[in-house]
Amino acid sequence: MSPLCPSPIHAFTGAVGGQDTPTPKGSGKPLRSPPPPPDPNLPTFTLTGEIKYVDTHDGHRTYTFYDAEGNVTPLARDLALSDVDNKTVPISAGDVLQLECVVGRVCSSCPSGENATCTCPSEEQIQGCLSTNQATVSQVVPAWQVAQMDPNNPNEGTAINKNYRLLVLILDYTACGFAPSLDVDTVTQLYMGPNGDGNGGVAEKFKQCSYGKFNISYFQVAVIKPVCSTAVTGGCSWWAISSAADAAAKAQLGLPFFSNFTYYTYVVPPGLQSVCPWAGLALVPGKQTWLQSTGYGVLRWATIMQE
Repeated sequence: MSPLCPSPIHAFTGAVGGQDTPTPKGSGKPLRSPPPPPDPNLPTFTLTGEIKYVDTHDGHRTYTFYDAEGNVTPLARDLALSDVDNKTVPISAGDVLQLECVVGRVCSSCPSGENATCTCPSEEQIQGCLSTNQATVSQVVPAWQVAQMDPNNPNEGTAINKNYRLLVLILDYTACGFAPSLDVDTVTQLYMGPNGDGNGGVAEKFKQCSYGKFNISYFQVAVIKPVCSTAVTGGCSWWAISSAADAAAKAQLGLPFFSNFTYYTYVVPPGLQSVCPWAGLALVPGKQTWLQSTGYGVLRWATIMQE
């Protein structure tokens, strides 16, 4: 591997420069005391979806469920799954799981769920998993199968040709006081080189570090104006950023165009640096990344590649 390329550890973590955290299993022990028990009157639902991990660089573990339609159900902060399911099958991030979950509202103000002393703003209606019944946790599809890999194939893990269809969304929150500092031409040159043809920029780094196996085959940048919310401007809620951005992009660009991509990157305006404690963020596994408009964020090719 070229010494100019990010290390193998970096390539598979959601950490950024100096904050390296090995990709965790879908399990793990909370780093802090568990949140208080949820209201016993809250409903219990059976959830089925892919479990993902996101390193928010704030010392807390954060997991989330994505169902087949792409709906997000975050787990309460520091709520972690055990190492195995109810049949002692090891589980990890990327598995499709089914489990019973006590559901209530979560938000940036009340990341462990609402309670007598914490109430989510009315604009944040997202439902989260506040607690789980371990006896109901079952692995439906293992991560290796979701990724279409064969653990018994001795060639798995070797480089394969990968074409990366990337849409970068520059987020414009001017309406709530957070204007973008980058434009389409600047970001296009960052990723695709001075001529926008992939012979330079991040695209060239991908080619070099993968020996020509990993390529950006289709690339577009757009400036969009998501709806402002305190979840974003006050709490840097990653799911609020992406869900509002996706909705705005679909409305502006059209659903067929938006759906033509395999990966999505959200470039947040520099004013949000004070509430977002990261240079870059990524779902593990996942197709979404979030980057700051800074020299250690989207302006640094190694951070882009790491995420």
